[in-house]
Amino acid sequence: MIAPLSTMHPRTLQRRLAAENTSFATILDDVRRRQAHRYLTTTEMPTRQIAHLVGSPTDPSSLAMRDAGGTPHHAKSAGASPLTSFGRSH
Repeated sequence: MIAPLSTMHPRTLQRRLAAENTSFATILDDVRRRQAHRYLTTTEMPTRQIAHLVGSPTDPSSLAMRDAGGTPHHAKSAGASPLTSFGRSH
């Protein structure tokens, strides 16, 4: 899906990402986390609506609890960074 947009063969894109020690799934997960954090800290939207907007297979509550032991409420009140409130740092 992404490779045609970049006029790159999908396998070439996969190899180049692997050469950078990453993958499309990793990048997508990071983008979702950052967007979810932005919505959590700048809006009053319910977490399920945020999950829908960012295309997350799980709601931000699950992501925060799985990866960082926090909650979306913690992210809102603490103003935590997206990489600490939603898990992995890259």
